[in-house]
Amino acid sequence: MEFKSFYEMFKERASQQDLEFLKETISEKLLAREIRQGEVVDYSYAESIEGWKQAFNLFEDKKMTWIYTDHSLTKLKDDEWLAAFFISIELETLTLLQPLLQYI
Repeated sequence: MEFKSFYEMFKERASQQDLEFLKETISEKLLAREIRQGEVVDYSYAESIEGWKQAFNLFEDKKMTWIYTDHSLTKLKDDEWLAAFFISIELETLTLLQPLLQYI
């Protein structure tokens, strides 16, 4: 599958709170960086899955929408890409912005 198609599917399935898909899809070699309010946090596969799980649990009974804003897609190797994007959460009438830089 071409990466851009995969990336769109990844965002859609994450928006559907499909944790099993994320567990199967995210590389166990994941190295990711999140920047939140100026604070930089590096994390791995296990921490990524735990973060998604916590977010899904937090919002499971809420009317909310995940909003992805693409920043850039950069091919690093034949089978490796860097996806930089922002995630915003629209929660009923409130929108929370969350910048995120992640390898997938």
